[in-house]
Amino acid sequence: MRTDSFGVILMEPMYQWSDGNSFENIMENCQNINEGHMVRSVQRLDELIRSIITSLQLVDDHVMCKKMQECSTSIHRNIVFASSLYHK
Repeated sequence: MRTDSFGVILMEPMYQWSDGNSFENIMENCQNINEGHMVRSVQRLDELIRSIITSLQLVDDHVMCKKMQECSTSIHRNIVFASSLYHK
């Protein structure tokens, strides 16, 4: 596996998001990241976490499953998971 192909540009914004910071605040501090890219990356991370949860349930690892559910809960909020970005 090539590790030089992995980017770390979203690590800090993702950490800030999971820590409860507002989307607006994160985007103000990370001006080199497109908002749509950030939204989609958080959504994809949640998809990955849900897949890991499913795998952990299959092997009966309840402790790690609970930790991953907490991770999902910490990122699953606000505008990133709004059903529509267009408000009436």
